[in-house]
Amino acid sequence: MKARFQRQRGRLGRDSQAPSAPSEVPEGRRFGHPQAREPDSRRRAEQRTRRADDFLLGRVVLEARRRLLPLGAALLAFFARIAPPLTSALFALLRLGALAILALTRAGAAVVASLAARVGRTRAALWRWLLAEVRPARTYGIVLGVAAVFLGVSQFLHYHGVEVGSRYYEGRAGQVAPAPLTDLEVTGSAHLYVLLPVALLALLLIPATLRGRWQLGRVIGAFGLLGLLISVAADVPQGLDAGRAGGAYDSADPELLEGFWIQLCCCAVLTVFGPLLGVRVRERRDAARGSRRRRLRQSVRPPAEGPGLGSPGGAGA
Repeated sequence: MKARFQRQRGRLGRDSQAPSAPSEVPEGRRFGHPQAREPDSRRRAEQRTRRADDFLLGRVVLEARRRLLPLGAALLAFFARIAPPLTSALFALLRLGALAILALTRAGAAVVASLAARVGRTRAALWRWLLAEVRPARTYGIVLGVAAVFLGVSQFLHYHGVEVGSRYYEGRAGQVAPAPLTDLEVTGSAHLYVLLPVALLALLLIPATLRGRWQLGRVIGAFGLLGLLISVAADVPQGLDAGRAGGAYDSADPELLEGFWIQLCCCAVLTVFGPLLGVRVRERRDAARGSRRRRLRQSVRPPAEGPGLGSPGGAGA
């Protein structure tokens, strides 16, 4: 048994001291193998091809230069021969363009000066006419006439409406799409179109007032005051009443529309400018009477002094 154990131990020692096997080296990396020399040969072939291409390109460039130099010299000589007349023609065209622009500028300046002169004469004539024709009384008459016309027109515009669901249109939604209006009514229906004949009468009394009947200005002011009373006492309560729409819809808000406000403003203008028109007409009449009296006093001169009985000197004698 002891001998057998020693033989196995010796065999194991020889196996552990045996030289290791050579490491496996890829076949492509072994020295002298054809695949190891393949990248170097390919790189050399590419370099030779690139050098051949560069050589051919240089030969082509040299040949092109040799053949194109005479042609370039001929072209330069040709352009040098035609350059002076061509330049002269180009400068002539530029000169003609500049002269045309200068002529157009002068013509435009002349037209503008002519128009400015005509506008200046027209403006001066208009200013003289305004100074001669436009007077405070006439200005008041024009303002009252416009107010009377708009008062009559306002009777056919809407003065009352009810916004339906206004609380749902608050904020940005109301800016995009306002709340719908219902139960619309025209201004004249609130007071049986009473202010329509008032507007017509005021429009007829304005020319009569300008002709000298200054008392009619107070009548125009009374018409305007009547319109204000009707607007405040009759139209406002009816316009702010939601009526049946207030019970039929949720969040119904009554509103006074443009017809009411136009009527109110026109009545205020009649109330204020009617008496002012009467005052201006009366002042103009008084001034005309005073100037007439002064002219009469200047035209009546005392008789010349003399020995007659009618003269002051004869009476004293």
